[in-house]
Amino acid sequence: MCRNGRYTEHGIKELDGFGSERWRIQPEFAVKINPAAGRLGVLLEPATIVVKAWEHVERIGRRARWEPRRVLITGAGPIGLLAALLGKQRGLDVHVLDRVTEGPKPDLVAALGAVYHHGSVEEACRESDVVIECTGVGDLVFDVMQHLAPNGIVCLTGLSSGGRSIGVDAGALNRELVLSNQPAPLPVRRRGARQIRPRLARPPDHPPGPTRPLPGGAGAAARRRQGDHPIRRLINVGGSPLPPTAPKVKSVAGTGVGPHQPARRGLA
Repeated sequence: MCRNGRYTEHGIKELDGFGSERWRIQPEFAVKINPAAGRLGVLLEPATIVVKAWEHVERIGRRARWEPRRVLITGAGPIGLLAALLGKQRGLDVHVLDRVTEGPKPDLVAALGAVYHHGSVEEACRESDVVIECTGVGDLVFDVMQHLAPNGIVCLTGLSSGGRSIGVDAGALNRELVLSNQPAPLPVRRRGARQIRPRLARPPDHPPGPTRPLPGGAGAAARRRQGDHPIRRLINVGGSPLPPTAPKVKSVAGTGVGPHQPARRGLA
């Protein structure tokens, strides 16, 4: 992926396309097609788009606990059909949304083993873990984001025309995207805690060290229970007063931090 936006691409950005019988290209940018592919070789270039899209979707998904089951492809054109094909190759439950009700598109989607939809986004997108958007329709982009399953991923492959405004409830969308990222189920969290806790307690190759009595004996423990601070040292940023039971502190310039205040910067 280009990070500075200075790339050029024929027919896409800053360079003319290949809408002519003859054209020239640098050899390093030409890919030889197997003659056995015949006329299907024209699908190589659009296939690279969805291959790259799926690679990025899977890389993002692997950063968390992610087990996708259902994918929605918006648009049943060449790009959408190829994206659906790759989804079926991954063993996913593939759904394709398009606005036409008859013609070759529903039949082609059925031939792939996917489910064709021509109704609402909400119906087609229900509980989709992945959405690959292949239309470039701005309204559709925000609709699928609002009906995505928790922890879902939306990949945009279409180019919007621009030039018009779309009304979006940004606050509601932000709330939905943030709050719909669910934590792992409780049994998973407990199992993870059981696996981590022994490592935090003591490395397996280190025997337990010698124990020492608490300085001050039982009286020190009683005083701590009555309100003495167990923290040995505090850095008080800004020098604001602390409760009389607080231990001696070191002060630095900044905002005051005490035992009942969240520390912005400091060490305890």
